Amino acid sequence: MTKSAQIVSAGRDNLENLRYQVATIAARLPAGTAGDAMRYTLVSEGTNKLTEIMRRSTSDLNDVGAEIARIGNQYAELGNQKFANGPKDGTPDNLLDDEEEDGEEADEEDHRRSAEQDVQDALAGDQDAAARVQEVLDEITPGQPLTPEQGSYLSQMQAQQNGMTVEELKTAQERLGEHSDIIGNSWQLMSNEDVSFPQTELKVDALDAPSKTHTGGFDKLPTSVQQAVDSPGAIYSEQMKDIAAIVRDGNPELQTGTQLDRHMIDKADRMMDAPIWEKDPASNGGDLNQRDPYLDGVVSDIFTSAGRDHIAVGEHILSDKGDDFIHDITRHAWADDGAAAGSLFSWTGENTHGPLADLAAGTAEKYAMYIGNHDTELLSLNNHTLGQINPELVQGMAEGLTPYIPNIVGMAEGQMPGFGALDAPDAVENGLMPTAKGVFSVLSTDELASELFNGAAQHHAVLAQERFAEDFKNQVPGLSPQSEHLNDSATLQGLVDAGLHNALMHEKLNGIELEQAVYDAKSQAFDMNKAIAEGLGSQLPGAGSVIGPGVDLFGQAAKESIIGPPPTAAATDANGNYIAPDMPSSVASAQIIGALINQGVEVPGVPPSWILHDADGQARILSYGEVQDLPGSAPSFGEYNRILAEATEQTLGQGFSEDMKGALTYRYNQVSEVLNPQTEQPEPPG
Repeated sequence: MTKSAQIVSAGRDNLENLRYQVATIAARLPAGTAGDAMRYTLVSEGTNKLTEIMRRSTSDLNDVGAEIARIGNQYAELGNQKFANGPKDGTPDNLLDDEEEDGEEADEEDHRRSAEQDVQDALAGDQDAAARVQEVLDEITPGQPLTPEQGSYLSQMQAQQNGMTVEELKTAQERLGEHSDIIGNSWQLMSNEDVSFPQTELKVDALDAPSKTHTGGFDKLPTSVQQAVDSPGAIYSEQMKDIAAIVRDGNPELQTGTQLDRHMIDKADRMMDAPIWEKDPASNGGDLNQRDPYLDGVVSDIFTSAGRDHIAVGEHILSDKGDDFIHDITRHAWADDGAAAGSLFSWTGENTHGPLADLAAGTAEKYAMYIGNHDTELLSLNNHTLGQINPELVQGMAEGLTPYIPNIVGMAEGQMPGFGALDAPDAVENGLMPTAKGVFSVLSTDELASELFNGAAQHHAVLAQERFAEDFKNQVPGLSPQSEHLNDSATLQGLVDAGLHNALMHEKLNGIELEQAVYDAKSQAFDMNKAIAEGLGSQLPGAGSVIGPGVDLFGQAAKESIIGPPPTAAATDANGNYIAPDMPSSVASAQIIGALINQGVEVPGVPPSWILHDADGQARILSYGEVQDLPGSAPSFGEYNRILAEATEQTLGQGFSEDMKGALTYRYNQVSEVLNPQTEQPEPPG
């Protein structure tokens, strides 16, 4: 007799015995209420025994079915043609269906068992198993349903790492060689709320349960990782260093606002609030060459790992913790000169378009508002500017804010959606613009940051003039001497000069030395290192510009008209404080004439020798000093100014020309007059 037949026969005998016992006892029970109560109890107990007999028999039969499936699979693997070539004559269809169903279930269990074994072997250092794990994990896309195989592998990675210490996880990662990213990748996936995967019981050799799924979250991470990341203050710093290294070894494309990254950024914030951090000697007036060698490095490691998750970073900066977070970052003397911290801000410049555009714009506005409103402190950090202490932090902010210059300035064109005004309307109207000036000042404290940010601002100023000239050439209706393009150009030039004067005065420069330093910085910014310019690509002004073909917006002609001649004197206000010099009307005329000539507008009355064409065909008017060096009689400044004024009047019309020059110079002088409206200007060095 087969095993299954024996099970059926035994079950039938058990049922018959149960029926006989119940019937015998029931016959002996008395009539009446007491007997009815006893019969009720008897039926209840009999039903329970009946259920147990059926459960046991079914379980035994299932075991038989599983054994049959196992044997069938072995036959299939041996290539037995009886099984491989389909049913023989007389084989019942329903029996084949049952066999196929049992085979599929067995295959699924084999896959789940393979996942369990591969993950176990991979974490032990088996390279072949690690390759198989990596192949499966690499195919997972957050937001899309997981295949059974993907679910099994991720579930096993979650279950088998759960009880490991951070040290054990680090050791496992080091054993994985070229597949060392699978641990960090699994953390990102299992903590992603857009990923759902099967549950696996947290015990040895357990298989995942496909019918029981859960959603990714912080609580799915290894317990030791949760404990370290959610710890207060600066404790568990050694574990955080290891965790950051594992995360950094993973695929940054999986870092899309995961709970792991969010909690790690929050941990870095708490570390910077710890008393031991805030008492760092280098950050409190000590020797900058003796910066924190340990905790500083841990937080920097978190920034270079979890900080790659721009969603996590942006949301943290935009939260109610944001201002304190930026405060802690900007007040610390970073051992890497602020490179890791700068990466938390630079990304906003690279994401002005695409899925992160709104988050990038909001984040950029938040930290621009912060540094603009705290420029006084950031220019006087223990007798240093922010750029002197953390140059690469300032560079990261400059890269992140350069595309938003039109927003910071309030330009008529080119503003990015999602970045609000920094200054109140009345502050823009009267030229004070304290927050915008603060941004320009802080970003002028480092040479490379200034080169990028101020260079882009000056290019915007040239482009705005070209747009005015094009409107004039095309006789655009309603063109006014108070053109928004000329207003933008003057405002940009004024903010660049105010920011540079404000920053360089805090570096203890004064007099002609200060003016020469400002001139050199403007010249260097306009020339903008090619590598820096290419870093932002199309985000820089000039892409799709209205200027004529063959005209180089970054050329020498435009540069000379914007930065002017080298300084020969230094201007001061009534209190003796050094200020940005006013814009002479001759400079305003020269800028406009150059823009008109570039647009092909004939400008009569200007001596041909006064017009300089560069190699790219762009033109500019020689400065007064350059005219003095020409052969022949040199005109006086009054004559030079008169000739330019008359040329502008003949081209634009007398009243229009005067109003235009007046509007341009007035706006520039208005913006540059007060360097830092939020505080008293620093006294000139004695």
